[in-house]
Parts: sequence; structure tokens; C-alpha cells
Amino acid sequence: MILIYAFVGFEAATIPAGEVRNPQRSVPFALMTALVIVAVLYILIQVVAIGTLPELAASERPLADAANKFLGSFGAAFITIGALVSIFGNLNGGFLTASRVPFAMAEHNELPRIFARTHEKFKTPHISLFITALAMLVLTIQSSFITALTISTITRLIVYATTCAALPVFRYRQDSPKAEFLAPLGIAASVLSLVLTVWLLTNVDFRKEGLAILIVAVLGLIIYFAYRAFKEKKSEESL
Repeated sequence: MILIYAFVGFEAATIPAGEVRNPQRSVPFALMTALVIVAVLYILIQVVAIGTLPELAASERPLADAANKFLGSFGAAFITIGALVSIFGNLNGGFLTASRVPFAMAEHNELPRIFARTHEKFKTPHISLFITALAMLVLTIQSSFITALTISTITRLIVYATTCAALPVFRYRQDSPKAEFLAPLGIAASVLSLVLTVWLLTNVDFRKEGLAILIVAVLGLIIYFAYRAFKEKKSEESL
């Protein structure tokens, strides 16, 4: 599950797509290009690390140790700085995408409208950003780094699975919105992805990370249905 974390995150590009010019064209292109670049880069890094550090599997800092082997102390420092830049980029992307989910839900009247408020000057969902950052801070303090990675990976895999399962349904539904982009071999890819996701989830110890995800999911459902019931009651009173 920790290994899978290195390959997730590409779906984040689709979340703020509504704020992008011509997303039907630019988002698929950006996704495919990024996936190819990252795959090639990962392969090259792996080849270099294996070739320069025989004891790679036993290393706690494999990239830094490998760089130290063929570039000396400068290489180790360079890799460390690169890791910090990568971490800050990951956090920035996390704030950007995670805050847009409650923002979009509020726009669709699935959460209180306060989450849909935008800043007068910057036009960003500042309320959603603040609450999301606060929730992430609390969850980070209450868990270890490995636990946080595992929970993040499990939740993403569940999202991937539901998305893959939805693709064949929308392809054959007559009342579905027009698809602006059709992935080649989409049905085959979704089925294979579902099989892979189920296999990955069988390696999860749900007594640990699964319990935390279940608690948060139940809490989210309670908030969602409570707000929905409140809205329906308010609508009935107005009539």
C-alpha cells in the first residue's frame, strides 16, 4: 500500500478542472502527458538506484544513499532538497484539490452553502480551504506518517474503483451527459482496474486503517443526510 502511494495523485488534476480554460482538451492531455513523464522518470530513477547501490533494499533513504554513492555529499544534499520540494508540491496539491471537494458539494447543495463562499479578491473558496486545512492538521497529528499514507492510498483506491465502475454505466445510459472525451479501450481498462483495485485492497489490515476510514465515512454520511433533511424541512416550511 505504501508503494502504491507513489503512483497516486494524478486524479487531482480533474478536481479543479472547472477553473481551467477548455478543460475537455487540456485536462486529458495534461493527465496523459504527466503519467508518461512520471512513469519514465520512475523507471530511470529505479535503474540508477539499483545499479549504484547494491544494498538498496536495506536502505532507509535509498535515493539519498544512491546519490551519495555516485555524486558524493552534493548528491545526497541535492536529493534531500528535491524531496522537500516534492513534499511541498504534494501538500500544495492536496490543499488545492481537497478544498474543492466540499466547495463543489456546497455548490450542488449537498453541504452548507458556507463552503461555497469565495474570497472577494482572490476568488478562492477560502472557507473550504481553512476548514479542510484544519481537518488535515488534526488527522495528521493524531496518526503516524505510515498510517496517513495507508489511509490516503485506501481512500484513493476506493474512489478509483467507483469511478471505474461508473464508466461502463455511463457509456450505456441513454440519459447520460454527452462525453467530451472518450478514452480508448475505456471499458477494458475500467474492468482491469477494478480487478487490480480489489486485489490491492485485500492486502489492507482493516482492523487498523480501515476503522479510521469507516469512522470518517460514517461521520461524513451523517453530516450529508442531516443537511439534506434540514433542507427538505426548510423547503416544506417555506411552502
